Order: sequence, then structure tokens, then C-alpha cells
Amino acid sequence: MPSMADREGRAREASPGSPAPAPSSAPPRLLILYGSETGNAQDAAERISLEARRRGYSIRTMSGDAYAARGATNLPLEPAVVWVVSTTGAGEFPANFRELWRVLLRRSLPPDSLSAVSTAVFGLGDSGYAHFCTPAKKLARRLQALGASAAAPLGLGDDQHPSGADAALDPWLAKLWAGFRARFPAADASVSHSDRAVARICRFRATPAEPGASAQLLPKGSHEAAAQCAHALSRLERWAAGEEPESSTPERSTSESSAGAPPGSRPSAPPCFAPVVASRRLTAEKHEQHVHHLEVDLQGTGLEDYPPGAVLSVLPRQRPELVQALLDRCHLDGDEVVRVEACREPGVRAPPSPRFSCRVFDLVAGAVEVAGLAPRRAFFEILRDGLEARIGSATSPGSSTLPGSSTLPAHQQPAIVRERDRLAYFCSSEGRADLHEYAQRERRPLLDVLSDFETPEPSLAWLLHGAPRLRPRAFSLASAGAAGRSEAAVCAAVVEWITPLGQKRRGLCSSWLATLGIGDRIPIWVDPGTFALPPPAAPLVMVGAGTGVAPFRGFVQHLERSLRAGQPRPPSMLCVGHRSRLGDDFYREEWEAAQRAHALGPRPWGLLSAFSRDQERKVYVQDRIREHAKDVWELVQKGAWIFVCGSSNKMPADVKAAFRDAFVSAGGLDDAQASAFMRQLELTRRYQVEAWA
Repeated sequence: MPSMADREGRAREASPGSPAPAPSSAPPRLLILYGSETGNAQDAAERISLEARRRGYSIRTMSGDAYAARGATNLPLEPAVVWVVSTTGAGEFPANFRELWRVLLRRSLPPDSLSAVSTAVFGLGDSGYAHFCTPAKKLARRLQALGASAAAPLGLGDDQHPSGADAALDPWLAKLWAGFRARFPAADASVSHSDRAVARICRFRATPAEPGASAQLLPKGSHEAAAQCAHALSRLERWAAGEEPESSTPERSTSESSAGAPPGSRPSAPPCFAPVVASRRLTAEKHEQHVHHLEVDLQGTGLEDYPPGAVLSVLPRQRPELVQALLDRCHLDGDEVVRVEACREPGVRAPPSPRFSCRVFDLVAGAVEVAGLAPRRAFFEILRDGLEARIGSATSPGSSTLPGSSTLPAHQQPAIVRERDRLAYFCSSEGRADLHEYAQRERRPLLDVLSDFETPEPSLAWLLHGAPRLRPRAFSLASAGAAGRSEAAVCAAVVEWITPLGQKRRGLCSSWLATLGIGDRIPIWVDPGTFALPPPAAPLVMVGAGTGVAPFRGFVQHLERSLRAGQPRPPSMLCVGHRSRLGDDFYREEWEAAQRAHALGPRPWGLLSAFSRDQERKVYVQDRIREHAKDVWELVQKGAWIFVCGSSNKMPADVKAAFRDAFVSAGGLDDAQASAFMRQLELTRRYQVEAWA
């Protein structure tokens, strides 16, 4: 987007996903751009798209980077743009929005670049994090600075709300349509939310494969087959979102490897299968929490030399009996070989979709989270629409195009109507809070939902579209890559919890990792992570609680290797927090060895430990920071970079407050100066936080 000032009257070449000039009688155009990390923002964007089509708009929906790839010079010529962005990392944009954000930040853009564009921004985040909806707030400010007019005020959806993000999305949409009504009188803004005359568009199509396709497939039920199905389906999703190259792709089986980047080097690449070479419990056997150490061998993958702070993503394996239970419930044949391809929004010009063949069992095992995540609102809408299709087909055969899979026997009609009505209530604004309580608060998995609602029969394509996607789980690497070494380590807490209704749940991936033995091969990806690395001469101040110490094991290994290689490094500080010295003070021997090797500073400040349950008064990492304020301040004055890692609950905010207190007590700053100094550290990346929910 070299200049957007010449937007008026400029001729453009039509390209896939670009708006074509339209006569005034044509439906008003609306572009919906999203940035989504786990699918929440994409779901919201698709809901907005569906409602907009029901109101008579001509819609294009795609990720921000897909739009940037098509030529962001078109942006000033868009009459209206809705932006939906989630929050990832330390208040960062999702990966599929960052290129467009870089374009919008160009200093060469004049302040009236988007003066002809009507916009609206909706953000999704978790107010438990310090950077709640930061990308959406930044985007709204930048659009305003470029002259765009706001059709609706900034909307912020909070996962912490009792009704989830929909509590903010529903009223925001009412303001959005009201704001667009004045500019686009041709659109039918009076269409009610319950009008489903415009059918939902399924993102996928699954049809019987050609005879003989099974000969090229991996063995049914293998983790390799499931992982390759998951990768192939994610490739279709990227194509549908406009993120896959616009070229016709021949059909392939899931036994074939994808071309492109080295395997495992980024989420869009196929996974590497790495063997487990070490597996042990880190916490005491009787300790209340099971923390597990696992190492895989990256030899031969090209990923061995990863940086400190890198992230290992793992696609977990689901229990075969649960996968089969879902197939039985949906009347799907796991042995059937199908051809899967993607579908795009109507009116978007594109070459034929990539496609692949696979067994239904392996596809569901690798792509649908059967007994973990709770389905989102869109899935309940799909079930509702499917029942309406069956009811409609019983009274007027062949009249419905909504997602149903069978006709309606007369004796089943009362049950189907009851469940349709219950689903309709869940999908209404009145039932929004009850749906959130039923699904998200209880974390009710897909299989349980389809047990509660016995009459819907979602097809394979609609399961792929709306059911929770089985996604890789990310772990901070507890090791540092180096030439001649190929191991990659993680330490994972086996997650267990009790739901509000008293159901005991276990984390799918963490509990599976703890069962792995030496030689088991698992699908993994490696990427650099969110921590920006400091210059070699900078000392480090590292603060980790629980499994938040994992990345610092990699940092400390890197410091030790640098010293052994004759590269001088100033001593650093490590502050670790656990419940008890005897129960979960893992990696203690390694920290003490690093201190003897001068990678960590000398006693008393080089290695600090806080144990919350070893004494009557609870002691946390923030208490140790305040106790050693003078040492902390001296390190910061020497150019130290501060890294904090742990749970997103209260720990990041409490630790940040402790550092500000240290700047006051040891540095002589007042409160305002300490806060300003902290902001400067954050802006220069000398204070970084990695937190998880």
C-alpha cells in the first residue's frame, strides 16, 4: 500500500477477494476481516457475515493477511469494513493479521487515507490478562488516525463475562446495523435475528472417494494418519480464508507429505514425528500435582538449533474408543474413505479447492476434539438448523437446504421439536447466559453435548465446520537448542479440575504426555515463541512460578554454554516459585550447578526461591523481588532484561507491582516515575511476560 491518497478514481485490476466496482443498484458491499488464533474471532466474523447476508449485503470474509496478500491498496475503496481481532501472547495480534497490521502502520500513509471508509472494530480477549483486547484497541486508534469513520463504537468481548464474549457481541451488532443503516439504505436492516432464510455456508465438503483411494492411506487408527488429516484439513481452512497460495492443487492422499517449509517449523507446515527419549515425573509421588518432564529427539528434523524461549507444539492423541463413540452417535462409518475439499463465501472468485482423501475415523481423530473443549455457539446453531431442516422436510419434502441428514419419522417429531426449541433458546439473546453456563463454564465436551441432544444428526462436513477443532497444544521449551545437541524438553503439569456440576476432568494433552514411553513418536512443531532475546552483554532477571520455570531452564542452559565457549556473560538472577521444597522444587540441582558455573549470580541474590506452603506465612516470588530490591535495581541499571512466566491469574500483575516497588525503594523513584520507567522497559522489550490461562 505505497500510497492510499490516490484512492479516488483509480482503476484496479480485479483479483480474487478484491471488490469489483458495482452500480448503485447492486447490494452494498461489506468486507469482514478477522485475526484469529484459535477460531473464536473467525466464528464471530462468520456470524457477522451470516447476519449481513440476511440483511442484503454483498459479503467477503477473510483473514487480515489474506486481504493484505491480495493488495491492501484496495482498502480505501472499500465502502465498509468490519474488523474482528482476538488477542494472543502479550497483547499481540494473531499470526494471520500481522502483515495487514504492518501495512496499516506505514508512516507514509496520509491521515485521510481511509476517509471514505466506514469501519467497526470488535475485539476478543480475557480481562484476566494485563493486555485485554490490546490489538483491537490499537486497531481502532489507528483506523481513526487514518480518517476512517466509525459505524459503531469499539466492542470488546470478554471471556470472563458470565455469558462470554457474546454478551458484548450481541448489543454491539445492534449498534453496527444501526450505524450502517444510514449509509446503506438499500440493505434490509429490519431483518430479525431469528430469520434464517439465508442458509449457513459449510466450510467443507466431504464426498465418497474414488475406488482404490484407500491403497495410499496410512494404517487406520495410527497417530500419524490422524496428524496428517489434521494438517491437511488446516490447509483447507487456510485456503478458505485466503491464506493458502492461489493455485490449483491436485488431489492427494494424507499419506503424502506437504511441500513448502521444513516440517515442523511453523504451524502451517506438516508436523515432525519425534521419538520420546526421556520421560519422568518431576514432583513427588504424593504431591497433589503431577508435573512431568518429557524430552524428544529432533535429530534429522532441521529444528535442532532452536533459540531459548522457543515453543514446542504437540498434537495430542485422542482415545480411539471415544472417537468411535462419536462416529456411532453421528451414524458415520469410520472405515469409509472420503474426499474432503473446502468451500468459500459466494461471490469470491478462486481456483478449485485443494482436496485430500482419508478415512473418516482418522479425520475425526485428528481434527475434531471429541472429549475436551466445549462447542461454541455456532455449533448449537448448526444443530438447531439441522433439526429445523428435518422438521421442514417432513412437512414439505425437499424444501429445506439447512444442515440436516435424514427425514423425520412421525413418532420422533415431539422429541425433535422439544430439542429444536431448547437449541433455539440457547441460540437466542435470552438464552445466551444459560448456553455459556451449560457449555463453557461446565466445559462440557462435544460427546456429552451430543448425548444430551439425542435427535440432531450432524453430517461429517458440519462436524468439521462447527465442532471444536483438535488443535496443537503449545509448551515453552525447557531446553535450549545447540549445535551437536538434538533434545527438546518440556515440563507439563497434568491438568485436573472439577466442573461446577462436580464432574472430574483431565487435560487431554497433558494427561496423554504423562503416559508416553521411551520410543513413542509424537507429532510436533517448533517455533520461536514470544520472548524477544536480549543482547549478549545484558544480564537477565528471570521470574518463574510453577511450570513457568520451563523457558528459564533453556535460558540458563544457553548462559552456561556461552560461558563454556569462552563468551563472557554477566551473572543473572533467577527467582523460582513453588508450593514446597520437598514436593515440587524441580530442577533445583540444575539451578545450583548453574550458580556454581557463574551463569547465575552468587548468593544471596543469584538464585531466589519462594515456597508458598512450607511455612505459616505464604511466600511468593513477588516477596523475594521486594526483599532483594537493591540487587534487582543494580541489575536493571546494568541493562538487565526482565522475563516473567507463569499463570495469568494474579501472578503477572503482582510481580509487576513488586518490580515497581523495587524501583521506588532501591532506585529512589516516586510512584509516577516508577510506573513511567516500567512502561519504558515494556516498550523496549526489556520487560516481557509469558502467561497462560
